[in-house]
Amino acid sequence: MGTRLPSLLRLAGLEPQPPHEVTGAVYTGVAVVQHLTNMMLDIDTFAERVSIDLGPDPLLVQGPDLAVWAKKP
Repeated sequence: MGTRLPSLLRLAGLEPQPPHEVTGAVYTGVAVVQHLTNMMLDIDTFAERVSIDLGPDPLLVQGPDLAVWAKKP
């Protein structure tokens, strides 16, 4: 859906304005487990199990997300 936003805005009679922003999130180490725990229900043993499965230095890359804004012509 995100990559179609500029054309969908044009179809709605709006003018997409540059720059279009693409972002993503990168988590490392303990922040990976904290992020995954927050994304899931706060199950009592979830963080411990994920920590064991991922090892001491995990990496999580999330995204990308696309942001586009427009104005009326």
